[in-house]
Amino acid sequence: GIEAGADDFLLKPFTLNELRERVEAALVRLRTRSQSVLEVGPLTMDLTSRKALRSGRPLALTPTESRILEVLMRKSGTVVTRKMLCEFLWQPEWAGVTNVIEVHINRMRTKLSNSGIEPQMIFTLRGRGYMLSWNPAQPPPPPPPQSDWAELEIASNVVA
Repeated sequence: GIEAGADDFLLKPFTLNELRERVEAALVRLRTRSQSVLEVGPLTMDLTSRKALRSGRPLALTPTESRILEVLMRKSGTVVTRKMLCEFLWQPEWAGVTNVIEVHINRMRTKLSNSGIEPQMIFTLRGRGYMLSWNPAQPPPPPPPQSDWAELEIASNVVA
């Protein structure tokens, strides 16, 4: 049993109550383990060891990059604003230069894409924030819709 890779086993004869209790314990272990590991496509992050892998390749992330990646993975598929990242990394009243986030994101993109060999996973949604997404068959998220001012400018050029 254990030598073959099982983490638990029962000897015959056993009661159904004992079987149920062992199954419930295994489910609790599975839930606990799954909460400590985040997965998005080929990207995995073990929150206990703070190690991240892309397609099995270890990523050399700084502690700050690791925390940013954690937020992006937890919010995968949704927009995370620069302000949200600043508040998570530092404090709610932090009024530092926002360029700090952009620098970390750019470094993370290089590390995650293996210097451009693998597809991007972190997308910038101009004027909105950042999104971590994995769907190789789908193009990056579209830019936000143009403002009314841009439409008026386009319309006035057509009339003139």
